Amino acid sequence: RVQTVLYASPEEVLPPLCRGVPCQPSTTASTMASWFNAVSQSLKDGDYAAALETTKGTLQNAAQKVTTAVDENIKKAAADVDSTSEEIRAKNNIKQKGDTLPWEVSEEKSIVQDDLMEKVLALSLDDESFTTAPMPPTLFDFRVDEHVAVIMKLLQLDPNLAARHARLSPKMNEDDFWKNYFHRCALLRAEMDVGPALPRDTSAAAAEAVAGGAAGRGAAG
Repeated sequence: RVQTVLYASPEEVLPPLCRGVPCQPSTTASTMASWFNAVSQSLKDGDYAAALETTKGTLQNAAQKVTTAVDENIKKAAADVDSTSEEIRAKNNIKQKGDTLPWEVSEEKSIVQDDLMEKVLALSLDDESFTTAPMPPTLFDFRVDEHVAVIMKLLQLDPNLAARHARLSPKMNEDDFWKNYFHRCALLRAEMDVGPALPRDTSAAAAEAVAGGAAGRGAAG
């Protein structure tokens, strides 16, 4: 029994804009036109097996292209997810310096703890403790994200600090606010011999800051 094979005409395969008008067919349209010609010739020659084989090969090739495109999209999406996950893990893995309060010391140094606590708490009574860097300039490495635990603890224990933060932080950089404060805490600890001494900052920026501070004091006098 001869099986009737239905197929589309070139007009049905090519895009509407290419029907009867000179144009540049897309890659897909050209592929379909070539496929149609091959199938048509096979049918004219009575070679139905060849026509079916041509159709099968074209469909397999099209399916492979679709699968490749899907695979590429999946790979790209997976890469995006991995990248985002790495960023989240990096943020979550930031090492905290701990929640040790600035006036807490080792047991053998406990004799100075009360005096140190009074000096640290006194910092919260002066805006300059937060708005300006201490003078003379010293090197102080600080990252606010490493001090979140102790900051939260301090805001609960020191109402003056909480009040200064509420009033000043909207007007200045948050990192600078806490860096200036903890910088002074570190200097107090070094002064009372319960923390390392901070090296002098001999950079040009530090020298300019010193000169600017001296000029300001002279004008005020």
